[in-house]
Amino acid sequence: MSIIMWAVIAIAIIIAVVLLTPISLHAQGCLAEKKNFRGEISWAGGLTSFSMVMAESGNIFYVRLGFWRKRLHEKSSAVQKEKAKDKIKEKAKETKKTNRQGFSDIKIFFNRLLLKEVLAFLGRAHRSLNLRLCLEGEYGAGDPAVTGYLSALVGLINSSRCTLRLNPNFQELILNLCGEMSATLIPAVLIFHTIGFFFAPAVRKIWWRIIKSKIKRRV
Repeated sequence: MSIIMWAVIAIAIIIAVVLLTPISLHAQGCLAEKKNFRGEISWAGGLTSFSMVMAESGNIFYVRLGFWRKRLHEKSSAVQKEKAKDKIKEKAKETKKTNRQGFSDIKIFFNRLLLKEVLAFLGRAHRSLNLRLCLEGEYGAGDPAVTGYLSALVGLINSSRCTLRLNPNFQELILNLCGEMSATLIPAVLIFHTIGFFFAPAVRKIWWRIIKSKIKRRV
């Protein structure tokens, strides 16, 4: 066999290993008077990982590759707030410039078949994630009726994979939550589901229409 053939086989093996090796996600945090969040995305049992610590004082990010670990640029909360304000202003300007003709283009996204495909894809993606969630705390919408609806929704969501120990507060507006989440994903499985969703008839009809309109404009 030639060197090129061996190179192609080696590249194929590397791609297969990357796509079939699980990616793990673990996160925990609290949403109360003091907000904090810790999360890590790791590959190959931690051989490569990206972790973050987010708090009111600022955010810290780390990247690890084997025994090498590097702390990325830290952004203070004040700088982040200023950037967020600038982005909001830019989006407001872009919204004003957008004409009404753009809104007619999104009508194709509102149909029963497309919604069915989206829900089916989300269900398959959720099952492939092996998601585990544990959330506890107290919540209240300030309106007893709304809080009651939320309580019913919590009861529907609560399951063996999604454990919600949440106490409704019907007297005041409050949100005090702490939780932990973990998930495991095989990239090849998610890519398979994504390709299937992309070529579903209801979805294919949309992107094929967009491609044809762009070709007509160029011609």
